[in-house]
Amino acid sequence: MTNYTVEPNLADWIPLPGVFPNETWQTPEEWASSIAEAAIKDDEETRGLFRKYAIDVIQHRNDQADHSFWFAPEDGSSMGVATLNVYVDEPGMTLEEVVAPPYESLSRQQLDSVASETFGEIIQSFTTFSTEQIVPGEPARSVVGHIRMAGRAGRGLFVLNAFDSDTVTLAIMVDPMVELLESITITS
Repeated sequence: MTNYTVEPNLADWIPLPGVFPNETWQTPEEWASSIAEAAIKDDEETRGLFRKYAIDVIQHRNDQADHSFWFAPEDGSSMGVATLNVYVDEPGMTLEEVVAPPYESLSRQQLDSVASETFGEIIQSFTTFSTEQIVPGEPARSVVGHIRMAGRAGRGLFVLNAFDSDTVTLAIMVDPMVELLESITITS
């Protein structure tokens, strides 16, 4: 497996702890309070709202992800979550195959290629699905957008995902997600 570090732009991304207790925080609530106090210094009401969002984000994080990041830019324009998984590379698969959704997209899959200093190339995909497609028998309550980006480096395959029913939020997240992938440094 490839060794790497991730150093996200903390003005946009808040790394989510994988487990509690950990070396810094005993509980999700303690983490949320700490993050809220650091982010919102002068407005107690806004800090309380931010803490509430932080608790919701941490309680619904994807436990299967290698890394989870809360998109919470300083300007407060939007919020979302991205998850990063790192796999042993499968050279027989194209990056287009890696970003292909495991469901039938309601919209035409949109693919784009982005030049990358870390990976050479990042392939990104945008698709949509209904909640009914993911949970059989569940009524279609909403349409969810999905951005998936993938790049190869060393012996690793890096896959970054974001899901949101607000596709405007996803659109805002695209460039910061590319920057998040570019913040990865391969160490061996």
